[in-house]
Amino acid sequence: MGVPGEPSCTIEELPDSDSIADEPADNLGAGDSSEPAPSRENGGVLNGAQGDELRGESWGKLGPLKPPENCVKITEDGGVLKKVLVEGEGDPPKMYARCLVHYIGRIQSTGCIFIDTRTESATQQPVRLVAGKDASPRETGLSRAVATMRPGERAAVYVQDHKYGYGEAGSFSFPAVPPAAALAYEVEVVDWEDPDAQDEAALGGDGGAGLLYEERLERAEQRRLAGNELFAAGRYREAMGKYAVALSYLDEDFMMQLEGHYEDQANAVKVPIHLNMAACQLRIKDYHTAIYNCTEVLKLEPGSVKALFRRGTARHALGQTEGALADLTAAADKAPHDAAIARELAALRHTLKEERRAQARLFGGKLEGGLGPDGA
Repeated sequence: MGVPGEPSCTIEELPDSDSIADEPADNLGAGDSSEPAPSRENGGVLNGAQGDELRGESWGKLGPLKPPENCVKITEDGGVLKKVLVEGEGDPPKMYARCLVHYIGRIQSTGCIFIDTRTESATQQPVRLVAGKDASPRETGLSRAVATMRPGERAAVYVQDHKYGYGEAGSFSFPAVPPAAALAYEVEVVDWEDPDAQDEAALGGDGGAGLLYEERLERAEQRRLAGNELFAAGRYREAMGKYAVALSYLDEDFMMQLEGHYEDQANAVKVPIHLNMAACQLRIKDYHTAIYNCTEVLKLEPGSVKALFRRGTARHALGQTEGALADLTAAADKAPHDAAIARELAALRHTLKEERRAQARLFGGKLEGGLGPDGA
């Protein structure tokens, strides 16, 4: 089953020589007319806290700087506390598992943000953190808290004792933290992975720098395929976790070292991962992030039909009708016989027509009937 209005194609990137409609029937990304299309009420913007959570917009709407009364003790001495904000699914990570996380860190005494992993990375990809590992004194409290969190969980973590944070001296380099500071974090665990013995030896705690080029690509592809299996089973959030792990092997530092054939090969692995993530995000109505992943693909492959279609679908759902029209028209030009693209484009044109009618009513018919009787 696939995203409503999805082109009839596999979730993996479509070869240039194939048409969307000619993909096999047992694909992962086929359209399924039995499922409802994404809601477009009020321009497609979801209402309330649920919409915020689905779009990821609640990230950064930070809670109290001081721990509330109903926090859970992470350390026996109460030096690290946690309050769950959004429940996760599955099991918490095993000790020393490699976790993919996003977090915002604030100084409790001032409220100043000293780190935000989403804004620090140009690709907005999560950072790696080892669950329960005390090797980095600055992240001891954070790592212990992450060891108790499940994939998809978002929590407020309070480092009350500076020995679990930046210590008595603090930090005067990046990130800048004053001496003996109590810290407040908002943490989201994307996924975790228990590295095998080969990975343990190669990683050596440096986030993968010890892996060879071919090993990185192979591990990324393995995680993508694992994500595809979860996608086929309808476990979209878990699939997104696997895709995020896959991208962690192709991070910014690694890609900056590549050129020519090696860069092209790595990008050939990255493109379907971004497309697959966008397919999942359409399913869970995380339209903003779907647009981001499709845009990443279009930077590398400007004519990607899947990226144009998925971005156009997401933009339509958000009420970004002009951008949606540009994307869907381009997709239709490249795949003129694809029924799913034609359906989405027809739905978009209906939306545009309704928008014009609403504007005409709002402005007393001036948009449809010219400037009106006064000729002003």
